[in-house]
Amino acid sequence: MTAGAPPKYRPEYPEIARKAYELGAVDEDIADMFEITIRTFYRWRATHKEFTAACEIGKAFADERVTASLYQRVCGYEYNAERVFMFSQWEKPLIVRYAKRVIGDPRMALHWLRVRQAAKWRIPKDDGGKGDLAEILAAALARVAEGRDPHGDD
Repeated sequence: MTAGAPPKYRPEYPEIARKAYELGAVDEDIADMFEITIRTFYRWRATHKEFTAACEIGKAFADERVTASLYQRVCGYEYNAERVFMFSQWEKPLIVRYAKRVIGDPRMALHWLRVRQAAKWRIPKDDGGKGDLAEILAAALARVAEGRDPHGDD
């Protein structure tokens, strides 16, 4: 955007921004849509309460939609699908409707649980076996001192 008079804020902008956020837009997208700089966008958010509220509502709606989709993907879901069959000798196509099942994703479920119930599901920190190294060396040295195989294969 070129330097000059600042763009005029319009009363219809909050509704436009809310709808754009609901469709997945981010701050930079909104600024581009209104043909303003990101700095002007943030100034509008700071000075126009209705614009700020609309942006927050739109973002919250999009976040809830993603959360619901993630939850569905974690648990699995079923949906109605249809397939169209048409052979050259047929007059009309055959439309077959059926239920399709998407099984839950266990990796996503585990990630969900690790975030939501970290104390129960967190992965113990792996130190690469370094914590046990002293014990392994001590045992190997003891075997050597006793005249046995240091690898413990005797």
